[in-house]
Amino acid sequence: MFDGGHLLQAMALDIERFFNNSYRFRYRVYGSKNMSTAENGSPLAVYAQDVGLKEIENLKDACLILLIGCHEAAHALNRHNLIKSTSEINAIKDDISLEVFADFFGAKLFQTLVLIGRETRILFKRCGYKKLQTLYDDMGDALEILYRSYYQWGESSGRYESSLSRVGLCVAGVNSVLDRFLGVDPYRSFMIFEKLHKGTNLNDQRKPYLADKEIPHHAGMLMAKVQDGNSMFPGIYPEISYLLGGYSYITDAEEKQAYVRAKQAELRRYGIEIPE
Repeated sequence: MFDGGHLLQAMALDIERFFNNSYRFRYRVYGSKNMSTAENGSPLAVYAQDVGLKEIENLKDACLILLIGCHEAAHALNRHNLIKSTSEINAIKDDISLEVFADFFGAKLFQTLVLIGRETRILFKRCGYKKLQTLYDDMGDALEILYRSYYQWGESSGRYESSLSRVGLCVAGVNSVLDRFLGVDPYRSFMIFEKLHKGTNLNDQRKPYLADKEIPHHAGMLMAKVQDGNSMFPGIYPEISYLLGGYSYITDAEEKQAYVRAKQAELRRYGIEIPE
């Protein structure tokens, strides 16, 4: 049908079209490790040869490659290469924080590309993609592969969240975009939670979802240091920024509380009981 390299190329073209300037998403396929680095000071996403050469035979394969692609793209887009830690102790927390953000933002990028990425959608349709309702079965199968391989390997390094939490971050990212694109629907959100978590063991947590609840805030503080012109992504189209939640890394505490209160009110209108 086509290989992972074709899908990575489609992803890159769509990302570039999200901007109204001459932004270029730079990536390469070589070596044996997926990572984000820099070349001549510019972010560079690197994808292992087995990712680029993988034959895409079905929608599960396409979801797997795009999830990997979007994770490294999240690092590159957010210029994580510019963030320098001040000590080894800080470096560990900084690494975990940026990886948490890349999991969450990468899932948002994945969902945005599937919704409105022209080149990505063409290839996904060649794999059998027809509508959102059926996408998440295949995405759940792809996440199970990551959960049992990449995520567990990363967890053992001590610089990533637990495998279970990483799937949860993906769920959160997908639902974040859908809530903005289609409106809030708790039943849809729970359906996605179930489908994307189907290959995990929710009852066997070695540590809770996000062992350190301050990690997302810490990631935001780190990235705010490299923020240009008070914008996460200078030149990005407003509608894309809206879907990706790309206005600012730092959210005022009062604004956060207002957001939580609004979400709680929406859930209660659906008859869902939640604690104060």
